[in-house]
Amino acid sequence: VTQMWWDIGARTGIDIGCGAGYYVSQWRSRGLAFAGYDANPRTPDLSGMLLPEGDAVCEVADLTEELDISTPFDIVVCKDVLPYIPEKSASTAIRNLARLSSHFILLSWNVPDSVATFPILTAVIDFFSNSRKFPSIV
Repeated sequence: VTQMWWDIGARTGIDIGCGAGYYVSQWRSRGLAFAGYDANPRTPDLSGMLLPEGDAVCEVADLTEELDISTPFDIVVCKDVLPYIPEKSASTAIRNLARLSSHFILLSWNVPDSVATFPILTAVIDFFSNSRKFPSIV
């Protein structure tokens, strides 16, 4: 992510599903302007213990509900979150990710082969394959 950040000239980033904010902390320590959000209501407390004093804590947001984050980010990172999104909430989650990004979305997940064909994967591929805003997926 750090190399990609510099390569594309990004200015802002957001980690959706940041947990306690470990990656947010790492990226910020490398000079990247990252925000972090997670559905865990204890996220601000947990990230406050991890991030340097005076740093903005990570906040609470549920990807399966319409998010009230109005400013788009150059890079949206969503790591190991999508396999846990209920099928009925998949379209909301995907729309939120697309709306949060002005340029790039980095999705990743590590799931056992037995669940590698989960329904949201198809929804992600369909959404981004038909998107004018995000013309390529890898």
